[in-house]
Amino acid sequence: GRRAPSATWPPAKTIAPRSPDSTPENAALSRLRLRHMPDSWLFCGPIPDRIPGDHLEALGGIRAALPVAQSSITIGSQTFSFTTLDDDHIHRDSHRTPRHLNALSPIGNRDSSITYFVTVLDNPRVQTVRFSMRGGSQAWLNGTEVAHGDIIDLGLGHYTLIIRSDIGRLPPFARDRAISITLQFESAQHPGYDYSSWIERVRTHRHRFQDLVDRHAGTGMAGRARMYLQALKNYDQQQAGR
Repeated sequence: GRRAPSATWPPAKTIAPRSPDSTPENAALSRLRLRHMPDSWLFCGPIPDRIPGDHLEALGGIRAALPVAQSSITIGSQTFSFTTLDDDHIHRDSHRTPRHLNALSPIGNRDSSITYFVTVLDNPRVQTVRFSMRGGSQAWLNGTEVAHGDIIDLGLGHYTLIIRSDIGRLPPFARDRAISITLQFESAQHPGYDYSSWIERVRTHRHRFQDLVDRHAGTGMAGRARMYLQALKNYDQQQAGR
């Protein structure tokens, strides 16, 4: 079968941004700063962990939801709402830099439960980052699931970050202790890696990648071609902004 031209794709996920105009005023908005944890959050929980399924289905599903303050979901006979996370639940260092959030104290130390934490990241520039998270169960960035250590190409704009926290059964003596979620983004530009040369190889084969996207939609080959084209677009945006 036909194969995509080789471009030696780096181990990265390309996730497209949303326009800032699509973010409602009452969303939790945080500026994306490297090596800093976001400091503005909403949370929804505790949802009993015996309830299966996509808990955010009423808001478009986990991959499309954009919760704002007082957004509510109904599961069975129970209604749960997104509420602003008080700053008391965010630990800051001596420089007032946010480092981690307590996943247990906002929900009254309830175990055997699921809680969602949501922020909208305002990414100020095109960049490649490494996602770091400890303590959370799952994470989605603009609907794409991301995990600790993932390399991500970001465009200029807004990204909804949803963190799911699963708290299992805790012994009584542990229910007053903090269960921390720590996350941040770090620069993933590696010394010695000639990204611009790789981009120019993509540019050379751009018409072939677009042909694969048009003719083989829904295949893994088309998905890789689409990532190459998005990376090229991000790179050109970054160069134009200099």
